Amino acid sequence: MAALESLSPDQKAELLLDPSTGAIENVTVVKEVLSSILKSRDEEQLEKFFETFVEENITYITNAGVRDAILNLTLTALAPKFPLFQTSDYELWFQINLVVLLASFRPSVLVVIPANLTCDSYDAVLKGLENALAVLPSGIGVELKSSIGELRQSAPEGCTPPRPVGVCEETVVDEVRLCESVNRDGLGSQVPSSDRLCDFGISEYACSSVASSLSSGDLVTLLTCKQPNSTTGAEAWKLFFQKVAGVLEVALSAYSSTNLSDRQPEPHVLDAIGEVKVNNFSATQLTDVSFVAHWFQGRLRPFLPAASKDFLSCLSSKNFSCDTYQVVVQALSRQASLMEVGQQRLVFADFVLLFLSRDDLADPACLAKTTSSADWLEKNFGNFSVYATLEQLQTLNANFSSFESLTLLSPSQVAELTLSSGALNSTNQIDAVFDRLEDGDAFKNVEEFLTTLTAKPEASQ
Repeated sequence: MAALESLSPDQKAELLLDPSTGAIENVTVVKEVLSSILKSRDEEQLEKFFETFVEENITYITNAGVRDAILNLTLTALAPKFPLFQTSDYELWFQINLVVLLASFRPSVLVVIPANLTCDSYDAVLKGLENALAVLPSGIGVELKSSIGELRQSAPEGCTPPRPVGVCEETVVDEVRLCESVNRDGLGSQVPSSDRLCDFGISEYACSSVASSLSSGDLVTLLTCKQPNSTTGAEAWKLFFQKVAGVLEVALSAYSSTNLSDRQPEPHVLDAIGEVKVNNFSATQLTDVSFVAHWFQGRLRPFLPAASKDFLSCLSSKNFSCDTYQVVVQALSRQASLMEVGQQRLVFADFVLLFLSRDDLADPACLAKTTSSADWLEKNFGNFSVYATLEQLQTLNANFSSFESLTLLSPSQVAELTLSSGALNSTNQIDAVFDRLEDGDAFKNVEEFLTTLTAKPEASQ
């Protein structure tokens, strides 16, 4: 460290990131390096340091003390300059330079951000915080999430916060409290015989030492059991899955291969798996088509018909590529027949629409690899396209051709199209409309079409 002053900013960044030095785990060293940069008269040194620092493929700095130190020192140095920042400066710092540190961003830090930001600058800061939260493992970003909530509630005058990215709720597991009322005596200290596995509830297993000794086969059996306590909550399931984490993936693969046609998934199982497994998928895994297909079209398949609002909203915040997003949509679509209409609407509103509406996607609305409006609709909406309004489709895809996609539209959507397109004045288009309505249950289709048509104010004009 004696030669620290002679190092350039990028060399100092390389020093911290060099695994052989262990510097990135040493708060004292980190503070010394940052201080040497901040006391320089060259104001560009800090920016040059971060140019190198963020080149490494790091999602976030795992050492909380180090992360806190770098973020606090950096924000303290930047605070006097914030009032002079342009939107591009806020984008640089909050969406690039500080991303690996934002897990340490607390509500108390918001005081350094000027209250009179322009709307674009405010959006840039908020987007950076939300993007950082989306890639953090479950449990790491609690303070950051609170900061985002407060920032959304304190938008500068005249500014409307951008549509929120889906949020990931975390189930806090308090094992002591949870297990106080659980009878542990009946289960004993040995794994029950296979014919007695279902005699005990998930809460009993979660609160016992037996759970860590369960085999993947035992876990498959337990997933098929009709639980004695049908109200097993997400907290018990999460604790249970944490204790059987070593065999969980193998068990889920085996369970998904069994005949499950007569079984309704437990409501909280998918929530718990989401927190224990899905929320910890890496950025690389989220863009790996094979990996995502293996999970969503395989391991998670039996549970998808019961996907909760929380699970779906959290899923919409994940950094899927368009290819992997479409794999998930396909997986959900294949289970749509097992969902109630309300559940299907939930998938559309809290996953499909939320994801496609994100403004941070490399390919907004996943338009790039589609060959037509119908192809775009099928790939990105699957069986849930019928719940979108025509306006939503046209907002997401400015070139959306409704008549080209007519066979995929619901009778209600066809009614909207009829009114908005002037189809009532075109014999060919009206013929196409009624050809669509005759496909399937014609009577029901026409009834839905007319109900929507007469409910619209345009129809009475």
